[in-house]
Amino acid sequence: MLGGTYAGNALACAAAVATQKVIHEEGLVENSQRMGDRLRNNLRSIQQSEVSKGLIDDVRGLGLMVGVEFNKEAEPGIKTKISQACVDEGLLVLGCSTYNVVRFVPALNITKEDIDDV
Repeated sequence: MLGGTYAGNALACAAAVATQKVIHEEGLVENSQRMGDRLRNNLRSIQQSEVSKGLIDDVRGLGLMVGVEFNKEAEPGIKTKISQACVDEGLLVLGCSTYNVVRFVPALNITKEDIDDV
């Protein structure tokens, strides 16, 4: 007998198994690595371009969780302004931490076309 408020149940376990099966069958871990590399490379190209005006200090991440950190010379509230500009263009990003970091966390099945559209 297994019981308790936080104990697993048959439905939750079946959902977890089905999720793991999809992740494996669709190669989502490998896609996350490839598309994460592509996203970081695209963002580093922006970092090195005139468009960024030298305000991006770092582009970092693991898989598809990617952060863009703006430097101390960036105007106050840059994280909020960038996030809102992204929303205005149909892209949801997440401001995170006490630093000027905007985080990208796309779906594991994102395509290269979608990454390049960012």
